[in-house]
Amino acid sequence: MREIILAYLPWLISAGTISATWLIGSKWKWCWHLALVTQGLWFVWIITSGTWGLLPTAICLSTIHIRNIIKWQREGGREDGPAPALNS
Repeated sequence: MREIILAYLPWLISAGTISATWLIGSKWKWCWHLALVTQGLWFVWIITSGTWGLLPTAICLSTIHIRNIIKWQREGGREDGPAPALNS
């Protein structure tokens, strides 16, 4: 299982991070939630690979994502439907 995580998780993390960043710029209502899920995958990667130097970044970014979820909920965020297309 460790070998599978080390081989394929970086691809999934990259896709999630790129998508979340794009959707944040599009102000999609759930973008910060996607970013937070992606951070969860970073924690799996850090623990599995032993790259402990990335832990402070993962903790800080998770904290920022939680803060932004709360802030967007208070301010209303973007309330409309599905995520915009990645080509828009």
